Amino acid sequence: MSLLRVQGLDVFYGESQVLWGLDLEIGTGDLVALVGANGAGKTTLLKTMTGLLRPRSGTLLFDGKPLPAGAEDRVRRGIAMVPEGRRLFAGLSIVENLRLGAYVRHDRAAVERDLERVFSFFPELAEMRDRLAGDLSGGQQQMCAIGRALMSAPRLLLVDEMSLGLAPVVVDRLAGTLRDINRTDGLTILVVEQDVELALEMSDRAYILETGRMVASGPSGALRERADIRAAFLGA
Repeated sequence: MSLLRVQGLDVFYGESQVLWGLDLEIGTGDLVALVGANGAGKTTLLKTMTGLLRPRSGTLLFDGKPLPAGAEDRVRRGIAMVPEGRRLFAGLSIVENLRLGAYVRHDRAAVERDLERVFSFFPELAEMRDRLAGDLSGGQQQMCAIGRALMSAPRLLLVDEMSLGLAPVVVDRLAGTLRDINRTDGLTILVVEQDVELALEMSDRAYILETGRMVASGPSGALRERADIRAAFLGA
């Protein structure tokens, strides 16, 4: 069943077109990757999905219905994003950052349960829950950013450039955690990555974006075996 369907999406910055006629579909419970080089338009597409940018034309359907225009309303509908660069509130503690992720929720008991669930995913955050986010390592900040997005109880989690600036061992752990959440909770996840090998390895299906146009899509394993994709993105 389709959770998010993007059809014929054209997006501009002023008079400069950035995305051309994009089509993309994410089914409920999918773990999908969107990959491409820096400047391909990946973050622009995410901003359009979350309501930070408005398309010139095209449609975005969530659960078969048009998405509301405002970013906050899209969070309420169940779309949450882990932004590139984490974007934590450096002067607030870990637990304060996490609670901010639940600002649209009113189910206080469930929020507390979800807080403890986030700490079960990332036990080191639980151990230093009162530490300021600005004092954390890059990997710890990324854990906190993922946890903050999960605190909104999303139906669709968008993860933008998770691996940026992190050690491979940390990236592998974060990727494993997202795979586990996808499989055990059935959370639908879209991972947006410059690291094409990582994205294809952790996802079930993938889309490849080049200079604002979708150039390939399909099962991630099949895309990894394509000679043109290996030559363009995997150095093989």
